[in-house]
Amino acid sequence: MVDLSSRISAVPAQRAAEKLIKTGDRVPNITTVTISGADDGVDQAALAQLSKEFPYVEWGILHSASRRGTPRYPSERWLCELIQLSGYRRLRLSAHLCGTLARDVLRGAPGWELPDCRAWQRVQLNGFSSEMVLAQSVQLSERLRRCYAPEIIYQCATARAAQVAAAIISEHNGRGAILLDESGGTGLRAPEIVWPPPSGAARVGYAGGITPENVVEICTKLGVYPEKLWIDMESGVRTDDRFDLAKVRRVLELCRPYVLERAVG
Repeated sequence: MVDLSSRISAVPAQRAAEKLIKTGDRVPNITTVTISGADDGVDQAALAQLSKEFPYVEWGILHSASRRGTPRYPSERWLCELIQLSGYRRLRLSAHLCGTLARDVLRGAPGWELPDCRAWQRVQLNGFSSEMVLAQSVQLSERLRRCYAPEIIYQCATARAAQVAAAIISEHNGRGAILLDESGGTGLRAPEIVWPPPSGAARVGYAGGITPENVVEICTKLGVYPEKLWIDMESGVRTDDRFDLAKVRRVLELCRPYVLERAVG
């Protein structure tokens, strides 16, 4: 297995970022703002309207074998209606595979496919483990890319998991992405800005504890770096565990100055 330990830093870049922020040396480098957790309680037309106003928004749709139709995990009917409304790529959609479903896919278990593969730009594997064998992972990555989406995202809660994911991506000439999420998808811990991000990934995203209250601070810290990045939030745009469209709109408005011009449209 490729050892990337010498190419990933576990030292927070907060102090360096704060020094640069004081000088105003910031460039827009956010390509995507992923909002995850829309479910049956959300009007799909409202998502379409927000996509029209904020072209940089991506809707992260959670998929679970056992929780379909519960909060954060839409039913098959709702999902089919969203895909129909999307009209194939009018909405930016990513499929986030969770729980047993993610583990089964990581093991290469057959028998499951995304509803209408053409609708998804990215597939995210939640809970990616550093225990995966590189050779098997490379085969998995290629199979997922052929069957599901052009870009595979590996959600990593630890530096070691990110190293393994970066090694896999390197085997595919950088065709992949890493989501650094120390909260493990719980949203309880704000992202620690670690720099440089894992080498080998085409793109790196940050998640965990991002809210309307701190998103400007997060984007400002990320804005001192030249690389193109994205952020992802789920719990931070919910109220009483309900998807809050007002919070979503507020976040997207706050992020606009930090988004690359071509992503703004």
